[in-house]
Amino acid sequence: MRLFSRVFSGVLLLLPAVSAVYKDEAYQNDWHHELIGASIPSSTFFHRPSLDAKASLIYTLTSRSILAAINPRDGSIVWRHLLGDKASSGVARKAEGAVIAAVDRDVKAFGAVDGKLIWETTFVNKVKDLQVIGGGVGIVLLENGSVVKVSGGKIIWESPAADRYALLLWITWPFYNMFRISD
Repeated sequence: MRLFSRVFSGVLLLLPAVSAVYKDEAYQNDWHHELIGASIPSSTFFHRPSLDAKASLIYTLTSRSILAAINPRDGSIVWRHLLGDKASSGVARKAEGAVIAAVDRDVKAFGAVDGKLIWETTFVNKVKDLQVIGGGVGIVLLENGSVVKVSGGKIIWESPAADRYALLLWITWPFYNMFRISD
């Protein structure tokens, strides 16, 4: 038993105390968080949590379906929410005092400051794209080609797909004209 403990202690002394993945990565700040996963670039943005806030936060939707608010000063997580059961694609957009995110069939709006749920809507079809047009009003593109306007968690209007063969890729909303872009 004594021999084993001496050998074990000797092996531990041979192991380096500290190591980096690569030498050039030592002592550098990474913005990788094991707690939230890899960010989706199109759903990562700076946004002021409120109109009177002096600093912005980084809001990101990750490949693990986690929506998070990150303090850019030190990388700490302000708040986070798991939006889906599994890893899936989604989209997140900024709104006035809120962040609206869509994962699978759910669209949810969270308060930008505290991350509290403001409203949520579930659709029959999977959400393909989301655009915020003002306040908490969003235009949602569904996988079947339908376009839906949502405000406060309620469906205001829905436009079914014009042609089942012309599936929409995304939607844009500049200057109060909505364009349906298809392949």
